Amino acid sequence: MHKKIMIFILAIISIALLYVLITREKPVEIVYQLSADALEIVPNIEQTAPLTHPDFVKPVYEPIIPEGVNLALEGKVEVSSFVQAYNGRKVIDGKTGGASYWEAEPSAYPNRLTLDLKEAHEVHAIKVMLNPSNLWGERNQTFQINYGADADHMSELVASTSYTFSPDTANEVVVEFTPVNARYIALIFTENSGAGGAQVAELEVYGK
Repeated sequence: MHKKIMIFILAIISIALLYVLITREKPVEIVYQLSADALEIVPNIEQTAPLTHPDFVKPVYEPIIPEGVNLALEGKVEVSSFVQAYNGRKVIDGKTGGASYWEAEPSAYPNRLTLDLKEAHEVHAIKVMLNPSNLWGERNQTFQINYGADADHMSELVASTSYTFSPDTANEVVVEFTPVNARYIALIFTENSGAGGAQVAELEVYGK
C-alpha cells in the first residue's frame, strides 16, 4: 500500500515539474542593431617584438672601467686570513668566476687585504669585484681604504663605508678619489652581510 502511495506522489511531482517547464516565460532577447556607418575599421598592428611592460625590463649594465692602467695585475697580495683554497692571490689573477676569490675567516674582523704595487704610482681609483653571477646575491661590505709608501705606516685614503654589491650591476664597486702617490693599497673590512668574512674576487687599482 505504501509503495503505491509513493509511486502516486512521484507521478504528481513529475507532472508538476513538466508543467512548469512548458509554461514558464521565455527570457526576453534584446537585439542591438548597429548601422554600417557607425563602424570604425582599425588596421591590425604588426607586432615585430614581444610587448613587455617597461617596469619589468631590466636595464643593461655597462661595466665601469676607470681611466688609466690596472696596476694590480703586476702586484703582490697579503691578507690577514683566508679559508680553504680562497687565498689572497686570487684577487689579482684576472678572473672573477668559479672559485677564484678571496674569503677571510669568519668572525675575525677586521679582515685586511694589502696590495703591494712593487713601486710607487699615482693612483686615483680602485675597483672591487665579486663573482658577477646571480647566484651571488646582493650583499653589503664595509671597508676602509688606506695607502702609503710603507706597508707598516699607512694613512687613511677613504673612510670606512658600506658598499652594495648587486648582480644587477655585475657585483662590482668602483671607488674614485683624489690622486695619491702610493706603493701600498690596503682594504680593511669590518662587515659583510653575505658571509662571515670579507670576500673579493678581483681587486683592480687604476693609475699611471
